[in-house]
Amino acid sequence: MISIFYSIQKYLSLTTPAPIPARWPIGFLLLFLFGPPLFANPPQQHLNLILSGGHFDYQEHSSTQQQLNREHGSIPGLGLQWVVRTRNLKFTTSTLFQKGKIQYDGALQNGLPYQTNTDEMLQQILLSVSPMVNPLITPILGLGAWHWKREILPGSAMTSSGNQTIEGLLERYHWLYFKAGASITLPHLLPSSRHPYLQLLSLSWTKPIEAEMEVFLPNRSVTVKPASKTGYILSYGISREPVTLIAFHRRWNFDRSSTVNGVFEPKSQTKISGVKLKLNFF
Repeated sequence: MISIFYSIQKYLSLTTPAPIPARWPIGFLLLFLFGPPLFANPPQQHLNLILSGGHFDYQEHSSTQQQLNREHGSIPGLGLQWVVRTRNLKFTTSTLFQKGKIQYDGALQNGLPYQTNTDEMLQQILLSVSPMVNPLITPILGLGAWHWKREILPGSAMTSSGNQTIEGLLERYHWLYFKAGASITLPHLLPSSRHPYLQLLSLSWTKPIEAEMEVFLPNRSVTVKPASKTGYILSYGISREPVTLIAFHRRWNFDRSSTVNGVFEPKSQTKISGVKLKLNFF
């Protein structure tokens, strides 16, 4: 995020965003749409509704690790998941939409604290495949995409010269990412009951590809490319059809971008922790 208090006089030119590579994921998508029937006839299919709630925490840091600003608050979500199981493979396509207004804590250029709100909107799609070769450990390989819109809302602050109006700022992030990990089937809860609960523990690493951030200024926009770093997803779920409850923690990180026309993206980290309720339709 570019500080909303950075002098906009430095942003004098328009930078056209470089497109994210899109050709090679098409083959991956076709594999998901048409590949499963090649492996089993007929495959098992499931459609799940996902209700999500979590705590969103975004922080920016300077090169000396000083916190520049923080955005944090609750953010709900809604999504769908389609699962196709063959004899040896499980194909999963999922999408999740999250939106919420959260608190922004930062500072003016003169060092005075400043608070406002930020509208956050995150959209994710993930395609993954899992070889079904071991009943206890299931590998996960996936390709996903994130689109993230952050709008820091206008506000005001009391300074030595009086009440000062602070303009807002709109930024859009997007990136593809690889996912690799595994899920482990744990011993059943209440194994002696007629309907024991299945337990699953999952850990995956994620690596962004060609991340971009576009900041919108009056009559112009500037695009920079934050340096990608490895993130992770940790989750624990209990399941008894048709309901699955999942506790999760997700984190991604970006290093400082190069400077483009006086604009750069500071080092940042984003964490989302919460729960998901998954309901199986069929």
